[in-house]
Amino acid sequence: PPSVVAAFMQELGIEPHEEDDFSWIAEYGMQPDVLPPGWASQMDAQSGKVYYVDAGSQASSWENPLKPYLQRVVEAGKRYLQQPKESFFDEWRSSVWEQHKQELEPWHGPLADANGQSYYANSLTGASTWQDPRENAQYFLEMENNLLSSLQHMLPAPEDLDVPTFGGASLPSACQKVTTPGGAEVQTFDVETPASARTRFSCRTRSLALQGAAEDRASVLQRMG
Repeated sequence: PPSVVAAFMQELGIEPHEEDDFSWIAEYGMQPDVLPPGWASQMDAQSGKVYYVDAGSQASSWENPLKPYLQRVVEAGKRYLQQPKESFFDEWRSSVWEQHKQELEPWHGPLADANGQSYYANSLTGASTWQDPRENAQYFLEMENNLLSSLQHMLPAPEDLDVPTFGGASLPSACQKVTTPGGAEVQTFDVETPASARTRFSCRTRSLALQGAAEDRASVLQRMG
C-alpha cells in the first residue's frame, strides 16, 4: 500500500523532494520476494504494520532486514548529487566491500555444539546462528552493488548536473545579483539544482529499475544455489 511505502521512505531518509530519484528503492525493499533467503514478511492484524520473520532462527522484527543496506544506497545517491564525479560509484562500491568485510570479521565457525551440530558465533554481539553468515553477506553485498549500478545508470551524468561552485568557477545560471542594504552587490543562488537541469524519473524508468533489481536478485539466488 502507498502508506506503507511512504513510511518506509521516511525510514530510509528519503525526503519528499527526493521521491523522483529514490522512491523506487523503497518500493523495491517492500516487495516480499526480495527479502534474504529464509526471511518472510507478515502483516500484524492489530496494528496493520508489516513485520519480518527469520525462518532459521524464528526471530521476528519490525525492521526490514534490508533497511541498513538500502539506506546506504540512498545515501550514495544523495552524496553523488551533491558532489558528482565520474569515479564516485566505483569508490563507493569499494567502501561497501570494506564495510561488508568488517561486518564478517567478528563471526567464527563452524563450531560444534554438545550434539555435534555446526553453528557460527559472533564474538562482538554474542549472537549465534546455524546458518553460515557468509551466505547472507554475499546476498547483501551483491544486492547493494546491483542497486548501486541501477542508481548510477538512472541519475544524471556528472556533466549534466548543475552544481553550485565557489572559488572562481562559473556560477549556475540561476544565480542573481542582489544589492544589500549597505550597497554591496553579491551573487545569490538556490542550493537546489533547478528542475529544468535535472533528468527526472518517469513511471517507466522506475519500473525498469525495479525490474532490473528483481532480475539481479534472481541471478544472485541462482549463483548461491
